[in-house]
Amino acid sequence: RSAGRLVGEVEKTEFMDDRAVPGLRYRYWVVPRNEHGEGPARSCDLRVEPPAWKLRSNEDDGIARLTGPESPLRKHMRLAFYGDSITDNSDYARVLREAVASSEHTDDREVVFLNRGINGGKAEDLLLGIRRWGAGGGLADPLPFHEQLAADDPDVAVIYVGVNEPNDLPARDYPSGPVDHASPPTTDEDFRAHLTTLVRAAQGAGARVVIATPSVNGELPAGENPLDARLDALAQVVRDVAAAESAELVDLREAFQAWLDDHVEERARAGALTADGVHPNERGARLTAELVAAGIARVLQD
Repeated sequence: RSAGRLVGEVEKTEFMDDRAVPGLRYRYWVVPRNEHGEGPARSCDLRVEPPAWKLRSNEDDGIARLTGPESPLRKHMRLAFYGDSITDNSDYARVLREAVASSEHTDDREVVFLNRGINGGKAEDLLLGIRRWGAGGGLADPLPFHEQLAADDPDVAVIYVGVNEPNDLPARDYPSGPVDHASPPTTDEDFRAHLTTLVRAAQGAGARVVIATPSVNGELPAGENPLDARLDALAQVVRDVAAAESAELVDLREAFQAWLDDHVEERARAGALTADGVHPNERGARLTAELVAAGIARVLQD
């Protein structure tokens, strides 16, 4: 059971808990039953630690580093996550928050997690504080980035944008209200300028900065998804900005594609790492959380 809930029932001697977070220790209460539903008077108590879920054998165990005995997290540290609907939905940040709160090494540090995702947002939308669609867990009324930073006062700023840059967003009425700022598909040059401004603003506000490449828009083999070439170019811009501005890079595009290459039998338009080709499912959220956690650990230990 997890927090008093049944984790699963199986008709075999093995069980895989797909929701287990690497780096945490779990306690399972197992009740064996025979074909008639009969079981022993007492159940067996198992304490297990799932193996770290890695992309490669040398991949950082990010959550274990962030929540372990040598965690770089300090008391009341503020971690702010700026991005689009992937952040707004907050699945990967939720995995991180739960891991920090559950670890015996960090559960008393009262780390603050700030969801600053803008549904459908581009890098320019973060700069201007524009929201076109309804809010998930992020801000319903985001401020321009410089003002948002002043309000958030983050110790670490995670910036994860890029997947929406190819979209053409005209000035019109949106579910969140009228928007008079048109946003055509973003060029590499404009994306570089917007992302550089975001990074410099966060650094100027005293935050350590982690930036991530856009992961995927479709899970077909590389080159077969319609926007692969565009996302490859945008990911390279993120890598270049990280190097130029001394920001910590988390290369989600490389990581997602490598994972999918290693699991060819699971590749499709969506379903292996995402729910719809873009937004991570639980497995994709855990992979994202591991990699972002490793980036946060690295930037805090530098």
